[in-house]
Amino acid sequence: MLTRYTMMAAAALALTAGCSSRRAAAQEEPVPEGQLKIDVTDMKPTIPGKPAGIMPKAILYKTSGDFRDNVPVQVNADGSLLSYPAPSDIPENARPILLKSGWLLSPVGVGKQTTFTTYTYDEYRRLEEAPSPEEILKAVIPGSRVTITIQVPMTQSEALADPDAVDRYLSPTPRQ
Repeated sequence: MLTRYTMMAAAALALTAGCSSRRAAAQEEPVPEGQLKIDVTDMKPTIPGKPAGIMPKAILYKTSGDFRDNVPVQVNADGSLLSYPAPSDIPENARPILLKSGWLLSPVGVGKQTTFTTYTYDEYRRLEEAPSPEEILKAVIPGSRVTITIQVPMTQSEALADPDAVDRYLSPTPRQ
């Protein structure tokens, strides 16, 4: 049994022998207990021949009413404003797409903390500056909210480019 442990220790030493000693040479700041520090300076995720990237997947959602023309904002559970867009953040094609399946697909961010304002996309985009947080909260439509979200295995741009593909993904395959 002693030889088995000796072999495992030798294997561990052999595996770590080629590791860079750059970290040991640099003065590192101590990491507070309970926190994890990861050195990512040499990490380069790749696919053979191409750089790899992480692309967020499209989020579909349903709401408590028809708010497709209304600007969404993020509100905390306590009713405080979490985030809202600047008028310049609203693209021309901001109105969500109603899929055949009844789900909505939006080019602007929505999530479980989303509520909707009385501002329409067109009027909000024309504002010279963003309303104050107080004005945004006053404009929130009572009871407006995202009721459910799902993520689909395609990027937002892929889903927006081919909404029928999203519906095909959501539709069960007919049995034969």
